[in-house]
Amino acid sequence: MSKKKAISLLVIILALVLVCGVFAVTPMQIGNLDYTPPLQNIPLGIELSGGVYVVYDVSVPNDSEGNPMYDESDLDTNIQATIDILQNRLFAAGYTEATVVESGTNSIRVEVADVSTGNIDSSEIMDILGKPAVLEFRKPDGTVVLSGQKGHITDAFAYFDGVEYGVSLEFSTEGSKEFAEATGALIGQQMGIYLDGVQISNPSVGAAITEGKAQISGSFTAETAEALAVQIQGGSLPVILIEAEQSSVSATLGESAVTSSIFAGLIGLLIIFAFMIFVYKGLGLIADLALVIYTIIVIYVLGVLPVVQLSLAGIAGIVLSIGMAVDANVIIFERIKDEFSTGKALSASINAGYKRATSAIIDANITTIIAAAVLYFLGSATIKAFAITLFVGIVVSLFTSMIVTRSLTNIFVALKGDNKFYGLKSEVSINE
Repeated sequence: MSKKKAISLLVIILALVLVCGVFAVTPMQIGNLDYTPPLQNIPLGIELSGGVYVVYDVSVPNDSEGNPMYDESDLDTNIQATIDILQNRLFAAGYTEATVVESGTNSIRVEVADVSTGNIDSSEIMDILGKPAVLEFRKPDGTVVLSGQKGHITDAFAYFDGVEYGVSLEFSTEGSKEFAEATGALIGQQMGIYLDGVQISNPSVGAAITEGKAQISGSFTAETAEALAVQIQGGSLPVILIEAEQSSVSATLGESAVTSSIFAGLIGLLIIFAFMIFVYKGLGLIADLALVIYTIIVIYVLGVLPVVQLSLAGIAGIVLSIGMAVDANVIIFERIKDEFSTGKALSASINAGYKRATSAIIDANITTIIAAAVLYFLGSATIKAFAITLFVGIVVSLFTSMIVTRSLTNIFVALKGDNKFYGLKSEVSINE
């Protein structure tokens, strides 16, 4: 690469870093558009932004005859199953920092961070969770054929057939069998469909339904069909939830603590910058520029991903990934120093150093990515937040260390090929 081309590329890179860095953190007015930077688009977790919590009392559901559906000794197992279901629903709705835990005896506590533009309340949480609604199919004599609370209904979703909206149901194996037997015995008769004990439809049975599916049609809109589907899914919870308490949660750290955390992070980055330059001279300067690029990319990625809520655990994931990014550069630079000490030329040492360091860096990052994946799929909400930011940071650090840092190194070498500038010493004479 010629020196003139290297200068041009470096100027372009520095200009892009400056512009992207400003747009990453600075809100501004662009014509009639209010620009919100990615940094401000990253939602905060409940300990940083506050939110609401709801406590539900839990009880064993009864069947249509008023008898408990299972023994009280099985309630704890069903509470844990309910916690998993509610947690997954909140996570799917974008509330990745929401926590659902058992509170005291036979109670469940749900906490949701206030990440919306307005204040969320308990009714919004219930909309997310799906207001439990028990759907039942009954014979003319009132006998329950199928019940969502017995696990007979495995899925419910809204549909549009080109004429009207409705709700499509899918049954479990046991539910399909019982529904087929019931509809076969009720041909020519009516089968009532009840929602929370209130009849919403009373269709006639024309033939046995054996495919394990059914549809509810009527005067639905897209919104009411979707709402009913969500309610029916909520009715499949293995326990009864009764709201006992709800209140707001103030931010335990607050805005001032967020500012302090950012300031502390900047101080830490400056210390890293100084250390890298002190130990690795010109190579350290290259690593520092790559780390700035890494930080900007992470801000943009976190600002775009819908599943990210920044909490203390998430911040920990970012800090750890920064350490991994610096570690990758240290491995590369030490390899370059080792190659140069054997008498190789600067450019040959750099090529050999990157080549020999690649496998170690990839192995280290891949194992960390696997660990992040395990934490994401098996961990609680807080652990998931840590796993997401760690995964993002590791992927970006792998890109910056292997692509960005190497490209910057080639540019700097074309500009300045002085070995002392890079802190390199050879133990033998160098043969160009």
